[in-house]
Amino acid sequence: MREDFSFLRAIVDQPDDEALRLIYADWLEDRGDPRAEFLRLEVELHRLGKGDKKRKTTLQEQMNDLQHQLDARWVARMWWARNRPQGVRRELVVLGEGKGLLEVRGQEETVLLVEGKPVALNWDDCQGSVGQYLVFTGHTCGSEYVRQLREFVAGGVDEGRPLSEQVAPLLALFAPGTYCLLYAPSTVVESIAVHEYSCQSSANQELLGYYPFEECNLVCTQTRETLNEERVAFYCEQIRARKRPIVLTTAAEGAWCEFVIDGHHKLEAYTRQRVNPAILSIVLWEAPAISLEEGIRFLPPGHPGIKEYRRMKNGTR
Repeated sequence: MREDFSFLRAIVDQPDDEALRLIYADWLEDRGDPRAEFLRLEVELHRLGKGDKKRKTTLQEQMNDLQHQLDARWVARMWWARNRPQGVRRELVVLGEGKGLLEVRGQEETVLLVEGKPVALNWDDCQGSVGQYLVFTGHTCGSEYVRQLREFVAGGVDEGRPLSEQVAPLLALFAPGTYCLLYAPSTVVESIAVHEYSCQSSANQELLGYYPFEECNLVCTQTRETLNEERVAFYCEQIRARKRPIVLTTAAEGAWCEFVIDGHHKLEAYTRQRVNPAILSIVLWEAPAISLEEGIRFLPPGHPGIKEYRRMKNGTR
């Protein structure tokens, strides 16, 4: 993680603090970093609001010219920090030590690992659009991590305490890294990928194709057949009573999808009640890349997706 992490964390906490961004710009300028100019232009553009359209156009053109010289991930983070939907909470936290029971790897292609074993893997279908392939490997979640997840979500989110403090026991289950915690009390979910098969022998051979949208795309890691109707009905009743039980997801920064790690019954209840779910996402920044050899090992032996995965890694269409 960059040495300017403290600035990034402060900007995520206080996205509308223009003075903070300008102090950051001064700090960058002292180090001869071209991001300083971009940041000052961004602050000026934001201050203009709806006025002076000609100046706004000039600023946007200058920023576009600069953007090609900068780290695209940093530019995206600055935009993301500025544009926070109402009611959404965000925090950055560095996890120095973690049990590694839960881990996400990759970016445009992403794998969820539980206890070192792959649960689901998705990647670009390389067909010239945003199409994705998805494979569920049949691996299930360990009992220890499930118990700790449920202990956390049973209590809900305390608006008066930092998220990092509340999720500390949960976050300790993850692999070390820098994480962004995002809590949204009402999330517009664009797509939900659900595994329909409980028989692992057939489930492991499924190569699913789907088209994610720009907003939240969820991949369920529990089959629909394993859902308990009584629990779904219980959460439906809670939602009708205006309570918002938490769905937990994890993802890699920049990934197309988020993996649901707990809250499948809640998500089903939200869907039936036609209410946007409350989601707490744990997103890994700068997730480790997936090599071709690793990706193939993540897929079940003889899986039909191996050929497509190899084609994507080799950059062929």
